[in-house]
Amino acid sequence: MGASGSGKSTLLNIVATMDKKTSGEVYINGQSIDSLSSNDLSRFRRENLGFVFQDYALLDTLTGFENIALSLSINNVAGERIRNRVIDMASLLHIEGILAKYPYEMSGGEKQRIAIARAMATSPRLLLADEPTGALDSKSSQTILESFSELHEKRGASILMVSHDPFASSFAERVLFLSDGKNVGELLRKGKSRKAFYEDIIGQMAEKEASR
Repeated sequence: MGASGSGKSTLLNIVATMDKKTSGEVYINGQSIDSLSSNDLSRFRRENLGFVFQDYALLDTLTGFENIALSLSINNVAGERIRNRVIDMASLLHIEGILAKYPYEMSGGEKQRIAIARAMATSPRLLLADEPTGALDSKSSQTILESFSELHEKRGASILMVSHDPFASSFAERVLFLSDGKNVGELLRKGKSRKAFYEDIIGQMAEKEASR
C-alpha cells in the first residue's frame, strides 16, 4: 500500500523482472533472479509468474476460453490438458457462463476474472496484481477480491498485490506500507476478521498521515 508515487508499481515491476533494481537482491521461491540471462529470465517469468493488470489486457479477437487457453498454449501444454485446465479455473472463479463470450460482451468484473483465470492457469508460484480493482465498481471489486482469497485458500496461490485502497488491502494476510520507495510499516492479519483488519489498516494510515 502507498500513495501515488510511493514506489508500489516500481517494486512490482522489479519483482516481475521487468525493471532493473539499483541495489539489493530479489529472490523468488528461494532463487535469486539477478544472475539469470535474458533467455533464462524469460523462461523463469513464463514458468513462475502470473500477471493481472488493471486494464485486463485481454485479446479482443479471442473468446474468454481462448484468452485463458493462450497462456497454456504458449507453454506447450497439450490440447486436452488445456481444455481441462481452463474449465477447472472457470469453475473455481465462477465464469463458466462467459467462456464463449468476447471481451466486448463482458462486464469489467467478468473481464478481470477471465484475466485472473489466464494468469492462474499455468499454476504460477507467484501472482502479481497491479491495482486489479482500480477500474471496477464496488460490487465487481469485491467479487475479484473474494476470488483472490479463494485462490489463496483453495489453491495455495501466493499473491502480491499493489493497492492504495484499504478495502482491497483488508483481504490480504499481510500489508506492507511504502513511502518514497521505502518500506515504512507492516500489518499482519493473524486470523482477524476482514472488518477488524480493515480498521487496523485505516488506523495505520491515519497514524502515518499525522506524522508527516
